[in-house]
Amino acid sequence: MKKQSKRVAITKNSIETAYLDILAENPIGKITVKEVCSRSGVNRTTFYKYYKDAEDLGNVVRKGVLDDIENLLNETVPSDYSDMFEFISQFVTRIYRDDRMQRFFVLYREAEFRETTEQMLRKYYFHPKYGKQPSVDLRIQVAYCYSAFVGLLELWVDKGMNVPPEKISNCVISNSKRILNI
Repeated sequence: MKKQSKRVAITKNSIETAYLDILAENPIGKITVKEVCSRSGVNRTTFYKYYKDAEDLGNVVRKGVLDDIENLLNETVPSDYSDMFEFISQFVTRIYRDDRMQRFFVLYREAEFRETTEQMLRKYYFHPKYGKQPSVDLRIQVAYCYSAFVGLLELWVDKGMNVPPEKISNCVISNSKRILNI
């Protein structure tokens, strides 16, 4: 794979950041290439060099952030699947430090984000540790913990993240361990 130049990376980042900024103000279907170009300071020819249209740009942005989450899972879940909690700590810290991740989380936290993240958690942690068919009780407990985790993150981000990420992580970890009896 050909490595992109620093200038190309800066241009793409500018376009993708403009997309997220506009998405915070408008629904996905209302975003235009013209508006993205105006906000990013990039001309249309340059935009079309990298993206087919605004929808393609949105797909690239979503995929990039979801790839970041998947990489984080790969990096933090131990090979023996003994502990998922390092991922929780790293994920919360990543949201806290990464403006792009914050905006993505706020904008895509509904069904797609939840479903994709839950699928990744199953793939990288729960299936290897418990098999593809864990008990009904465990699935219920995990679903409860996962929903509580996402709900807490939504509240935290919405309220401006005034609580340190360590405190959020510790709350999620201690309550999840209690619920899952681990």
